[in-house]
Amino acid sequence: MLTTWIQDTTRRIFPSSSLPPGDFGENGFRLILARGERRAFQVGVRNGSLHACRLSAEILDTQGLRVRLRRIGYVPLRHLTTDTDPAELDVPGAIPGFVPDPLHDDPETHLGPLETGGFWIDVQAPEEMPAGNRSVCLLLKPEKGEAIRHTAAVTVAEMALPAREGLPVTHWLYLDAIADWYGVSPLSDPFWEKVNPYLENLVGHGNDTLFTPFLAPPVNGDNRPIQLLGIWCDEGRYRFDWSELRRWVARGKEMGFRYFEWSHLFSQWGAKYAPRVYEGFAEEERAFWPLQTPGLSGEYRDFLSQLFPEWKRFLIEEEILDRSFFHLSDEPNGKKAPENYRAVATFVREKAPWLNPTEAVEELPLVKEGYIGQPVCSVENIDLFLAEGIRPWAYYCCNPRGPWINRFLDTPLWKIRMVGWLLHRTGAGGFLHWGYNYWSRKLTRELVDPFSVSDAGRWPAWPSGDPFMVYPGPEGPLDSIRWEIFAESLQDYALLQAGGSPEAGSLEPLRSFKDFPRDPPWIEITRESLLCGLPAGPV
Repeated sequence: MLTTWIQDTTRRIFPSSSLPPGDFGENGFRLILARGERRAFQVGVRNGSLHACRLSAEILDTQGLRVRLRRIGYVPLRHLTTDTDPAELDVPGAIPGFVPDPLHDDPETHLGPLETGGFWIDVQAPEEMPAGNRSVCLLLKPEKGEAIRHTAAVTVAEMALPAREGLPVTHWLYLDAIADWYGVSPLSDPFWEKVNPYLENLVGHGNDTLFTPFLAPPVNGDNRPIQLLGIWCDEGRYRFDWSELRRWVARGKEMGFRYFEWSHLFSQWGAKYAPRVYEGFAEEERAFWPLQTPGLSGEYRDFLSQLFPEWKRFLIEEEILDRSFFHLSDEPNGKKAPENYRAVATFVREKAPWLNPTEAVEELPLVKEGYIGQPVCSVENIDLFLAEGIRPWAYYCCNPRGPWINRFLDTPLWKIRMVGWLLHRTGAGGFLHWGYNYWSRKLTRELVDPFSVSDAGRWPAWPSGDPFMVYPGPEGPLDSIRWEIFAESLQDYALLQAGGSPEAGSLEPLRSFKDFPRDPPWIEITRESLLCGLPAGPV
């Protein structure tokens, strides 16, 4: 006995899920999207029998829409996020347990007794498609029994999805994770064949800023060094090979990246040490100086003094100097870290005044004193910066928790979806996240299996889902549901730019990153008012 239904993407389909409340029949679901916009819906399948059931899905008719069907996969969530009221988490009773997250390019599912699975269907309206009503027809074919047909109504609005402006979005791409997972040598042809789909995936999910490890990034542990800048030293004179970086920049531009984010010049959490810099392209991991070499040691200052003029020349030649974001040290917070940061920032300002740091920071002094040009603060502190007339970028990571926006494996999907709305409402200047594909165990080189370990082995400090948004597939990234929802939220941001403003009355319920509508239909009601030019419904 099979029960099947269509539903939106504001709720997960758990292995224990049953038909959701409300009318989800043929006349009860409608997807509204702008021309050029990509959105999704889900089809749930509940096996009510005591037997196993194998079932496949097939798209029958798209009426000119671009449609992609994927099977929803499940990963274990062993522990809930700590310090969080259960009301702020996903379905009580369904977790801890298996959570729907990876999306597999596979049209078949195999369900056990009294078990639920599902399919994820992406729908995109071509930019040239005329406005009007259409539908997507889906056929579910059980191994035994009659096929089941579902039709999802789709309305294409007159409005075309505009390009998002003024909100750089970046996620840190770990090239070492790709090299290690696929067993390819860094910077080899097979390596780039594996990297390219990940670059395409980032752009396809709204990222316009490319994290660039020109030096081995001194963040998040002892990773295998990936260094895109070739470096040699002969009697104190450094020689630089920019060829791989030229390829990287050209590849980034071709794929649609607008900005380039350069890896950090000093150690994490306060710039106390110089990063490890390697001979050549780090093939043999021969470092020019030992670990814990002071950040302002004579040797490292000499290196930077020779690097800066050639680096600036490269940026000008590639026409990306004014499209680059630079880092000195990640999260220079606390008592001692700001003192170290002031010292290295003063040196860098003297040698490279064009290098205006963009930095994750939670405290105001370094910003107000002019040492950090573009702060990136946690969503829980953004009001502190705005009150001082400072427009920060926003981020979240293992914190904040509770009522705040985040995107852990137990964060409700509708809550993840709110981030684009709140970035627009608050006037944040950009968005940064550290965990696109961190598949290592807590600050080591040891790979984990992301399909079974989602916290880098570091829960409760790192909640499940924080370290990565994509899974390693055979040929490239497998999207997570959380990643798809995040991308949809950036589309919402673009629609707001074109059709609404932070002062619009319908957006008044968006008060802060912890005070926002908790009624999932609010998003669709407000989106429809933007797309169709109608007054927003009650909120």
